[in-house]
Amino acid sequence: MVETDATRSGLGGDAPARRPGLLIAGLSVVVLTVAVLQTAVVPVLGIIAHQLNSSTVAVSWAVTANLLAAAATTPLIGRLADLHSKKRVLLTVLVVVLFGSVLAATTSSLALLIIARVLQAASFALYPIGVAILREELDPDRMVSAMSVLSGTLGFGGGTNCWWAQTPRLSPNDFKMKTVYGVGQDWPIGYDDLEPYYLKAEQIMHVAGSDDIALRHPRSGGYPPPPRALSSVDKAMKAAMPDFHFAAPTARLRVPVGARGACCDSANAIFCPTEAKFTALNTFGDLIASPNVDVLTGARVMAVETAARVATGVRYQKAGKEHVAATAFIRPSF
Repeated sequence: MVETDATRSGLGGDAPARRPGLLIAGLSVVVLTVAVLQTAVVPVLGIIAHQLNSSTVAVSWAVTANLLAAAATTPLIGRLADLHSKKRVLLTVLVVVLFGSVLAATTSSLALLIIARVLQAASFALYPIGVAILREELDPDRMVSAMSVLSGTLGFGGGTNCWWAQTPRLSPNDFKMKTVYGVGQDWPIGYDDLEPYYLKAEQIMHVAGSDDIALRHPRSGGYPPPPRALSSVDKAMKAAMPDFHFAAPTARLRVPVGARGACCDSANAIFCPTEAKFTALNTFGDLIASPNVDVLTGARVMAVETAARVATGVRYQKAGKEHVAATAFIRPSF
């Protein structure tokens, strides 16, 4: 007998899921596992090093080994899910991740901790498997909202911390590709139109940068914090091309702000102190907690409503229906 695509998810073949809401909720919890495992270790590397009587550099292998193993195993696990039951592969991965998590929580050996993190790397395959299951089990009209919930869970669960906090601006010429280079299309607005908003966003995010970058990206104001220290490679590049190489603007604190510590300028985000890097929660936490604010997941923003060139609300789609919100905090998911 030849196994067909319709039976491979192991959740119901061609028929749509009987309880799509339950399926989406369950897969969202699975995706949340990915987000937590990706980000939870980084802030506590110093504590782990102290508890294991090891150096921070040695303990950082708990992160490095995890990423290397994820790069190697994710495509293999994805292929297994394509060839066999996605449900069985998903559950097997969860068992492996559970074993790795228990080992990581109970071991007092750095070697075993690294092995545990390698086992946890299998979790990186959970998101693509979850997406594949949704595609097989849900009707097309439910896919957009389901994908929004899944990706929103990944982002709000930890994805906003899974970045290096580099925050460059577009160059003025990027808005005039057709005029300057003869390719693409020119933007309907220019760099000068966006510049005040770039500046405001950098102030909110406490972006640290060097004002000499204004040679390439004109600025109406300086960066709020001082620039990060140049690495040895950056110093060599700056000496060779002073008008073209600059310290990359980053949303990592150079000086403490409130309860957030300062980045230690190791040229590696792994070693930044806890909360040094901008995330949605450490900056917008009070806003999100406000009773006047709703974080609407599972929504697809269709258009921004305007009046006299001023944004007055958003038109969005949720569960196949369109709505208009005059005031809302919408986290779009792609």
